[in-house]
Amino acid sequence: MIRYLRRQLRLIHYYSATRDRTAWTVAAEWALLASILLAVPAMLLGERVVRRAQTAEQVTGAISGKPNGPFTVILDQPDARFAHSRWEPYGEFDLTVADVHCGWPFTSAVERRPATLDLNVYVEQAVRRNAELDADAPLRVTIERALSENGETAMLGAWRGQPSPQLRRHYRGSVGGTLVWWMMLSFVSVAGLHVIRFATIAMSVRRENIKTGRIARGRCPNCGYDMRGLEFNDRCPECGALVH
Repeated sequence: MIRYLRRQLRLIHYYSATRDRTAWTVAAEWALLASILLAVPAMLLGERVVRRAQTAEQVTGAISGKPNGPFTVILDQPDARFAHSRWEPYGEFDLTVADVHCGWPFTSAVERRPATLDLNVYVEQAVRRNAELDADAPLRVTIERALSENGETAMLGAWRGQPSPQLRRHYRGSVGGTLVWWMMLSFVSVAGLHVIRFATIAMSVRRENIKTGRIARGRCPNCGYDMRGLEFNDRCPECGALVH
């Protein structure tokens, strides 16, 4: 098996043509290297630009009581009627923890946002979004006690002790996103070089056609000066370019 592989490699080396090293091939090599170096910054930039928010945890509940307390909280029953409660319905709340998925085309990081409280008090006209309650406020103390009694320790911790977003990196998504960005940047750079090369060749052919047409009409190929009727001269009397 090893001998067979060696023989095949020798045949490939024997029949392989050497590639001419030109300015375009060198530019293509540098473009591929630059695409590798730019893939990681592009992936990190995608994290900052492409962000998709999704609800990670949510706890809802109903509140009964008087405006100044005390309050009673029942979790996961926002439509409860409190038929057996000695306090009238006060409102309902919604505690939400959102995860922001960052990156494209794969999620390379997840940012856990602090818990937010939406409070709907029936006597108020609008829902209080991202409501702020003091640590010793009776309503906050009652909601925290209800969360603790119903085993919602994760939500309680997110509401109490998460002042800023927490970032969790997904290394598989980071590697996959970097590879995708590298392939796209490589394709764009090589395609751009081919477009520039084609445009350069087209401009060169056009210049040659213009020079050939000027010579056929007896004009200077460089500036187009009419040299018909003039004595034979190797240079154009107008611009000094070689004519013959």
